[in-house]
Amino acid sequence: MLAYQRRFDGLVAGYVAWLQQHAATGWRWTAGEESHRASVALRDGRSVEFAGRIDRVDARPGGATVLIDYKARDPVVLRRALARRGEEIQLPFYALLLPRPPDEAQYLCFDRARDRRGGVESVAPDEALGPLTEAIGVRLREDLQRIADGAPLPAIGCETVCGRCEMRGLCRRDHWAQEDDRGAET
Repeated sequence: MLAYQRRFDGLVAGYVAWLQQHAATGWRWTAGEESHRASVALRDGRSVEFAGRIDRVDARPGGATVLIDYKARDPVVLRRALARRGEEIQLPFYALLLPRPPDEAQYLCFDRARDRRGGVESVAPDEALGPLTEAIGVRLREDLQRIADGAPLPAIGCETVCGRCEMRGLCRRDHWAQEDDRGAET
């Protein structure tokens, strides 16, 4: 545990510096670790409830809001993930949960302090949040409607996630490559 304490202690100065710069631009903390829910209507009259816990929401005088999600990962890796258009949906999904969409959203990465950096860095999606949130909302509604209509769910295992999943044997992840070799559908 001493290693984690040392890593945490190394991030404090970087976080305080980020917080001071963030506050200097007018942002003030308004909520943290809040659970939110939103109901989404499907075409057939049924609805699905989305739920999530949002790390932080800040506001400026005048009403502008920013949604912030904390990440314990390298900001370079996160930027690469954001470069795959439409695949990093956490921030727009959280924006769908809020009663009023935020004006901005960002990840706040906590990584090892090195190279004279404090280990704390803000990373925002390149796309504007409003259109991205709308596109993700449409995509989720369409996917959920297909599922409600009985469409089969394709297997979509990502090795970095499947490698540590407790359900790996249940979902047959280890058999997909063998089935692909024989030409069977996965």
